[in-house]
Amino acid sequence: MANNRLDPMAISGPSLMGMPSFNPVVEELINQFNLSTCWTARVALQKASELPADRQYLALVAHTLLVTEEVRNLRNRTDQKLASLVIMHDKIAKDLSTLTRYCARTWTLSEPQVGLITKIVKHFLIQPVLEYGELTAICAFNFVKAHAQQLKLDGLITEPVLRQAIMRIVERTEEDERQKLEDAISSSLRVKMSLDVFVSRLINDFWGAEDKPSSVRKRSITAQIAEARSSMKACRWSGEGFWLSFNASLNNLAALYGPVPNRNSDTWRDWENKVIERDVDEYGTGSQGTNALATGRQIGLTAKIEALTDTREDQIM
Repeated sequence: MANNRLDPMAISGPSLMGMPSFNPVVEELINQFNLSTCWTARVALQKASELPADRQYLALVAHTLLVTEEVRNLRNRTDQKLASLVIMHDKIAKDLSTLTRYCARTWTLSEPQVGLITKIVKHFLIQPVLEYGELTAICAFNFVKAHAQQLKLDGLITEPVLRQAIMRIVERTEEDERQKLEDAISSSLRVKMSLDVFVSRLINDFWGAEDKPSSVRKRSITAQIAEARSSMKACRWSGEGFWLSFNASLNNLAALYGPVPNRNSDTWRDWENKVIERDVDEYGTGSQGTNALATGRQIGLTAKIEALTDTREDQIM
């Protein structure tokens, strides 16, 4: 009995490389559908014409199902790629909008915003930190990010390009204010101003919180400034830059006593007492110095920023 099972290889594949008998109807279809240059199609059609009608029908159904599945898979892949393209387009459009705003400077900080950023930077410069420069700039920027809504920066701080631009503003502000602090320290030594008077003036100018520093914090600040004055005198002889020398001194202290939060340890307190006493022995107390220390502007902040009216020292730190 003849085997009528549908065999896919009966109409395609290597077994059809032999030329079947000629069928003029098939040749007419081949010419009609421009398949004359496709040897595989010619052989498959000629061979199919020799099959019984039921097998031709099954072959047609099988081929239709195969094409349908391929189309469905292609559509799924296309949909996935299209979805990815839509996401990519939206991101590019957003980045382009950000860059356009950046280049057009439409996001420029207002005068109160610049003033408040300066106030925040100065507040961190007066703290008894273990290093100045990158560390103080990062601390100030993190504070700006944490209070972006109050600073009216919440719409900008979330955009990568503008976030970097604001970080650069903080860094430049930190450099400018740190230079002013260095100049003030140098002037205090030049006129031989006592440490207690000088620190009180710095706190009035640099401290940003509503509440003044506690007695413990003020003593840590006083010790920090005493060490700064000592480093400045030393680097005058060594030729080193002041901040390089001062940061090296602070790093050595941290290695000796550890980076204890708020310097809350006996070893740190002993060091604070000694460095303050050393400065007092040389410059005394209660002295404005041989000449008045020129400030060039009013000491202290006259503008009150509403966003920080409830800020306390522990919140800033």
